[in-house]
Amino acid sequence: MPNHYQVKFAHPVSGALTFGIVDSHSENAKAAAACGHLIIDDAILPVRYEVAEAMVTDIRDQAYPNEFDRHVDAALDAAIEAAKAVQGLQPGALLNCPRGDGYAWYVVTKVNKTTAKIEWRGFSHDRWVDRLFQWGGTFQHHILTPFLY
Repeated sequence: MPNHYQVKFAHPVSGALTFGIVDSHSENAKAAAACGHLIIDDAILPVRYEVAEAMVTDIRDQAYPNEFDRHVDAALDAAIEAAKAVQGLQPGALLNCPRGDGYAWYVVTKVNKTTAKIEWRGFSHDRWVDRLFQWGGTFQHHILTPFLY
């Protein structure tokens, strides 16, 4: 099996062009590879796909910005534009937490009286995840508001 990294493929359900990063190290990935499949982490969403290797196209150009980078940058730009229409801690608001040489990004998906639910987004090319927020979850407002973008 070739060494895959950044790839694109048709979404298994919608058929839409989807970008992702291949997991080649986990036990699930090794088992899938034995069947001719790849485990792929979506470039933006905290979602994994199992896709037949024959259905995947490698993004070979690793010079920045390649096709994958342009996809991630466009998704971040769209999320920032959508967040501009939101006042404070409301659904659609963005949070960014400094991590390493970049940021871990989150979007607010639901807000209650004292808590809000957030989900991770892969808007950082290094796919940073915050130690506290991990892949998302429900947190008190006062914990989230300092990280509003």
